[in-house]
Amino acid sequence: MEEGVQRWAVNISNWKPSSHHFLAAMSVLPGHEHSSITRFVKLEDRIRALVSRLLQYALVHKVLGIPVHEIIIRRTPEGKPFLVSDNMKLRFKNFNYNVSHHGDYAAIASEPICLVGLDIVSHYIPVTESACEFINSFLPYFSSSEWCHIFKASSSDEMLKVFYKYWCLKEAFVKAIGSGVGYKLDSVEFHHENWDNISVKIGGKELQDWKFWLLELGPNHSHVRQILYKIWWFASPWQGRLDQGSRFSSLSRLALSRGGVRRSPSRLEVKGRIEARRRRKLPPLLLVRGSPASPLVVKIKGCG
Repeated sequence: MEEGVQRWAVNISNWKPSSHHFLAAMSVLPGHEHSSITRFVKLEDRIRALVSRLLQYALVHKVLGIPVHEIIIRRTPEGKPFLVSDNMKLRFKNFNYNVSHHGDYAAIASEPICLVGLDIVSHYIPVTESACEFINSFLPYFSSSEWCHIFKASSSDEMLKVFYKYWCLKEAFVKAIGSGVGYKLDSVEFHHENWDNISVKIGGKELQDWKFWLLELGPNHSHVRQILYKIWWFASPWQGRLDQGSRFSSLSRLALSRGGVRRSPSRLEVKGRIEARRRRKLPPLLLVRGSPASPLVVKIKGCG
């Protein structure tokens, strides 16, 4: 891969640390990160948060060579993590990364030039309502074209698969540009040819320099990987960048040195809803995306 381009994914489903091992792993991180991990009640949520943060420090250390104890990571008001580099001479001035964790996976992606984002969504079937009822609650977030493809599916399971793919693409795009939960997802419209040659329109205008992928992490895993790229016009060779962007490395461990109107759920509620209503797993979705990084930004990342 090109220098600065990293794609890591960790299957955390089989890691069952003892209290001692968990605390030992957490001790590698700065003290201000601990509360963001221990605020979770369930152990599996704490593990996801811990691995997510370990990935960030490990990646910054690997790519930029910054000692772990000197790495300072903060978050934008919208929640996107970034490396504080005010007094550093970085090898890659536009270096940025994004992380996500959900279900069995935590993952991270970095870019030296493009903004990159990552989202993981586990794909579950609702228990207390039909697929149509569940999907209809997200009506305001999709365009008529997207709804047409969703409801055109041959079965309820297929309908949910299509729904989650669109949802994951939208989340990835919004995270790539660093927008908050108020972004109008219905204005972000995706088009594709059997999930290849995926393109996006914003307010009806196609963005020519974005590329998207849907990839599987593994045949026995319940996540699908999607990667978006916005390539700078001077990037060369751009095809190589796209190919590199679609590959993830699987890591077994990390090494660090020390409403009358029915209210539609918010984007922040969606993952909780999916998690709470799950009955059985289908191939879920992992999504990564990227767009050209501004130095200023990086400095601070139907149914009847």
